[in-house]
This record gives sequence, C-alpha cells and structure tokens, in this order.
Amino acid sequence: MAERGALRRIPRFAASRSLWALNAALDRVETVSGGPADAPLPEPPVFIVGPPRTGSTLLYQLVVGCFHVGYLSNRHCRLYGAPSLVERIRHPEPPSVLESRYGRDKLRRLRASVRALGNAAGRPLVFKNLICALRLGPISETLPEAVFVRIRRNVLATAVSLLAGRNLTPRRPPPSTLEQAEPQPIDDDLQDQLAAYIRDR
Repeated sequence: MAERGALRRIPRFAASRSLWALNAALDRVETVSGGPADAPLPEPPVFIVGPPRTGSTLLYQLVVGCFHVGYLSNRHCRLYGAPSLVERIRHPEPPSVLESRYGRDKLRRLRASVRALGNAAGRPLVFKNLICALRLGPISETLPEAVFVRIRRNVLATAVSLLAGRNLTPRRPPPSTLEQAEPQPIDDDLQDQLAAYIRDR
C-alpha cells in the first residue's frame, strides 16, 4: 500500500523538478539578456515594506489597480526564472477584487532581473514582499534608484489583526467541544513581532 502512494508521487516530483530546471535555465538567460549589472534601470522600482497586517497588501493592490505599473503576479512566480519573459508574452492584468491571504552574485542577478522585467513592462515596477524589509540594506545598495514605501499602523490594531489572522489558520487542531478549549497565551513570536514594531516607531 505504501508503495502505491510513493508511485503516485513520482509524476508530481518529476514535474516540480522539471519546473525547477526550466527556471534555473531561464534565470541564466534572463540575467545575461538584461545587460550589464551596473546599467541604469528604466524606472526606479517601488518596494512596499512594513510589518504584517498593516495594510501593505491593500496599498499594493490599490497602486497596481490605479496606476500604470508593472508587478509580479502568480503567473510571474510560476516562471520565477524569467519574469520578463512572462511580462513580454502575456502581461497579466491587475485583479479586480482586492483580497489577501495570509550574496553579491545574487544581488547582481537581482538587478539584472529587475531591469529585464522593467524593460519588458515598459513602466515602473511595484513590489510588495514583507520579507524585503529584512534586506533593505542590500536591496538599496543594489537598486539605489528604488523608492521604499513604509507602512505604519496603530500597534493595537496591528496586534488585533495578527491575532485574528492566526485564529483563521490555527496551528493546532481545534477542540471538539467548547469545554475542552483552554485560554491560550499570546505566542512568543507574536510578542516579538509587536516588540520590533514598537521599537521601530
């Protein structure tokens, strides 16, 4: 029985490895075709950064929907090795509904890839990836033309939103009856997120 389960996973594994190999090859082509690493960018990229649950997704979706900007869609992410190829072949349209679900060589390649995507889009690019906030130094050195939009929100509203988001995706199975439910303390990582947010204000 276990052998059948393993056999069923082979096509999925082969497909994911093939997609990985395709993206690795496309990445090499994209960074070479993007021109020299220190060439100017066609437009300054805009990065939306801030703590989670502060409205960055809403702002990102509004900017993408209201302004003539390029952005990374799910289609770009599927072929992450060459987002400019996706942009040139099939430019995705912004979603009509606003919703949210919860090394140096690499930096040179990042610049080349941003330049290639900007050239393909023919307009400024907007990125919203909160993890970028952890790499602002290297990103700003690599893309000195970049504009950073920092999101700020009331600390209490952020905490309530974080807790509500965690309640939507529980980490442990919910109790089968109300009597079994026990009050849970605020997670340490949530406390750390809020402490960092307060420190940065």
